[in-house]
Amino acid sequence: MSARGGYGANRLLPNIQWNELARSISQGIKLVGHSDFTAIELALFSKTQSISYAGPMLSYDFGFDNSKLPTISKVTFDYFQEVMVNRSLNLKINAKQTYISGDIKIDRHENCLLWGGNLSILVNLLGSSYFPSQDLINKGILFIEDVNEHPYRIERMLWQLLEAGVLSQQKAILLGDFSSYKLTETDHGYDLGTAVQRINKELKARGADTVFIVGLPFGHIRDKATLPIGVPASLTANQNGFELKAMW
Repeated sequence: MSARGGYGANRLLPNIQWNELARSISQGIKLVGHSDFTAIELALFSKTQSISYAGPMLSYDFGFDNSKLPTISKVTFDYFQEVMVNRSLNLKINAKQTYISGDIKIDRHENCLLWGGNLSILVNLLGSSYFPSQDLINKGILFIEDVNEHPYRIERMLWQLLEAGVLSQQKAILLGDFSSYKLTETDHGYDLGTAVQRINKELKARGADTVFIVGLPFGHIRDKATLPIGVPASLTANQNGFELKAMW
């Protein structure tokens, strides 16, 4: 389990023995973390198709608060236990969906792989051998989150993925938590919703059937899900919420 996020995981990638790491995973080792750790998880997926887990970190999520009582989120721990012990994911989220108008159904038997992580790290890997190939992520379910990134920067990164052909390949894009930025007068009301709407409009104009789903409990937040990277998943959604399921 990653102790915390930060910066520098991308520096490690050229020196990791990916086949050896994959062998350890096949023998029972599990890799868990998020934020900067996304680089290692996506590179592992790209190189070996091994499963890892976007989830809590040891210090950030399961640590102590100023030597006081532990402040572990029960929601985070329960999600973590379900995935680690039962090898299953069953998220049912009530959240108003602003980018879909009808019912959405994606079946895991269509081999729609769940993948993703921190948006900044994901874009940083784009064009390298550490970014999952088109064959791996075609018809995928991409989940993303970020912190301290202004809406215009989020749009810029999404636009880069759009022009690279990544977004139009996806059946769905699940938006996790995007926080810790502050809008100012110079933004003129340009918020995260506006940024996503701009990308959504462009996808539709290009004929893509990709859908944006909001409300995923994942990111730099207290209550977060643990999400397996590289497993087939099912997604159903309507204007009131969504369900995300997987077994492996």
